[in-house]
Amino acid sequence: MESLLYNVSFWLMLNIFLVAAIVGLVLVNQSKSRNKHRSNASQQIMNLKDEEDLLTQLLQKGEKREAVIKVFPQVFRKICKAANVETRGYTVREVLGSGRIPQTYAVYLSKMYEVFEPVRYGGMEPTEEMIAQFLEVLHKLSGEFWYDG
Repeated sequence: MESLLYNVSFWLMLNIFLVAAIVGLVLVNQSKSRNKHRSNASQQIMNLKDEEDLLTQLLQKGEKREAVIKVFPQVFRKICKAANVETRGYTVREVLGSGRIPQTYAVYLSKMYEVFEPVRYGGMEPTEEMIAQFLEVLHKLSGEFWYDG
């Protein structure tokens, strides 16, 4: 009878089994890592209270333009950080159009950017409708992802 040490089929099957086990462990580890990252992201996103407070304070002082100019970049950075999206070297439009930010976030950020862009770069004073849109979207962002996990 032939020894297992010299049996090629035995060693081939053993190697295939070990490779499958290693690949399985790597995939399980990656899946756990992604799920953990997602829960951290939603926790960061739902914490937009500081930005809401800043917006409210500036609006109460009558500083509409300053409110939009200060709050949008903070919200954008928080959401990009939570979504693990690198923004350095890209414009806001490029980041929003790249598909790297989850679509739900991108839609809300785009609506906020529609207000921010003419105010910041066009030098215009935001209208009451623009402020209402900006505030509504910020409230939706704050509450929308509360239960998202």
